[in-house]
Amino acid sequence: MLIPNFPGYLTDLHHEWHYLPVPGGVDPHPNLPKRIHPMGTPGGGLEFLRFHHSFMVQAFAWFATQTFNPQLDVTPWTSIPDELKKTELGWTVFHQQEEDRITSNNPRFASSDDLGNYIEVGIHNTWIHGATATHFHEEVVRTLHSPQSTYFYKIHGLVDYWWNRWRFLSAPIRPWDALIKDEPRLLHSDRPWDALIKDEPRLLHSDGFIIAELTERIEGLELQVAMNEAVLSGAFTSSQEWPKVDTEVAKDKKTEESKGSYPRKH
Repeated sequence: MLIPNFPGYLTDLHHEWHYLPVPGGVDPHPNLPKRIHPMGTPGGGLEFLRFHHSFMVQAFAWFATQTFNPQLDVTPWTSIPDELKKTELGWTVFHQQEEDRITSNNPRFASSDDLGNYIEVGIHNTWIHGATATHFHEEVVRTLHSPQSTYFYKIHGLVDYWWNRWRFLSAPIRPWDALIKDEPRLLHSDRPWDALIKDEPRLLHSDGFIIAELTERIEGLELQVAMNEAVLSGAFTSSQEWPKVDTEVAKDKKTEESKGSYPRKH
């Protein structure tokens, strides 16, 4: 479903981040932030994950200020819908292997950057946006203006879900429950955590548990908080609470070309 009155500045922000300069081409939004690490290069995968995570936080903050009728269904997917896994939509054994590796972390991804590059270069840019656009008759989803569609948030909610799942599967050797089992006083201490950590600095580095892990987990909560705020504001509900709505899509080829499309790594 197309999102009514979606902010142009957010559409332009997403377009510019994905924009690839070409000889003789015109930068559509030269004053907006650009991607730092090219797709598929070191740093590019983490930037892909963080940019889209941050983008969704901004979008959900806007959703929370709006009233929609019908209400939006931007519920994130937690797996690729079976209805998309069809040969006529381009689904292949290779894509199944990609999904299996992403969800199982086997073979293991070395880092968030490694995971992000694998998702972006593979199943994201080569298949899922196009398949979603075709199956749900929402052509904007295959363009760089895809944030104008509710399906963008389902797709990138799924990417965020995969990222959080990977972080869970890659958790430190001794998670907090094991630490608390060894140190039950932590559950009942009347001393603030910062004081405890100051006295027990080993807690910051217990068998691989480091501050960076806490930072990533906090980042992982940001989108959920933004979504909860949008729910409370009545901006959207789950798809079970409103009937399906057929959406008119643009047929003008020139209009769609002006929106750009997701690049592929050659």
